[in-house]
Amino acid sequence: INKLENNFRFGKNLLNALFEEYLVIGEFPEPLKEKYLPENVGPYLALIEEKIVEQDIPKLYSIKMVDVLRLIFNYCQKHCGSIVEYGNLANDLGIDSKLTRRYLNYLEKAYLINLCLNETKKPIRSARTGKKVYLESTNMAMVPMSLRVENYVFNLLKTKGEVKFYRFKDFEVDFVLRTENEVLPVEVKYQEKINSSDYRNLIKLAKIKGAGRAILVSKNLKDKVIVDGITLEIIPAVMLEKQFSPLAFLS
Repeated sequence: INKLENNFRFGKNLLNALFEEYLVIGEFPEPLKEKYLPENVGPYLALIEEKIVEQDIPKLYSIKMVDVLRLIFNYCQKHCGSIVEYGNLANDLGIDSKLTRRYLNYLEKAYLINLCLNETKKPIRSARTGKKVYLESTNMAMVPMSLRVENYVFNLLKTKGEVKFYRFKDFEVDFVLRTENEVLPVEVKYQEKINSSDYRNLIKLAKIKGAGRAILVSKNLKDKVIVDGITLEIIPAVMLEKQFSPLAFLS
């Protein structure tokens, strides 16, 4: 971990460039093994998407409206981190909301997308409210880098515990991670500079949840400060996975 921190301190631009390249074209082994040129990775991913969305899923679930399934997946690709309302999406596509829900469920079972629930006091209400959509692979996303990073953070957090987002009226925080040991609010701000306004809601939610710490995922800044009694850990996205390794808790 100390080696990674030293490398980031002296070569953060290079590490961020490699990290961003990984989020765009680096998650599948074949292009790396066969040393694909970057411009050839897109067609390779398109073939995988076509096989799963237009062949495998329709065959498994006897789907006739394959074009609609493709449209729904394309919507997910272009709206990572956005809240999906079944009724609104169904109206946009001109189909039944139950069919929309069912097709999204098929995409989730095929490990193409993940639906993130809202953190509410009542589990039943959480399941009924709008859900955020993320892709299983950031390589398939069609969004700006900041949203690819948010997607990456979600995928990492869900391997550590239960992950939801928090939204109440105009008050929103990207993620709430629940493990056996703690409740951890997490906000993603993959940008050049961090201001106090970027973590205001994060600190507020930490107080609401009785959390002792919160994490702000940054692009370049690494720091640890106390804000209103809450330990705020600011961690560059490229270093986040190391933060959750067992050794991180010994450093």
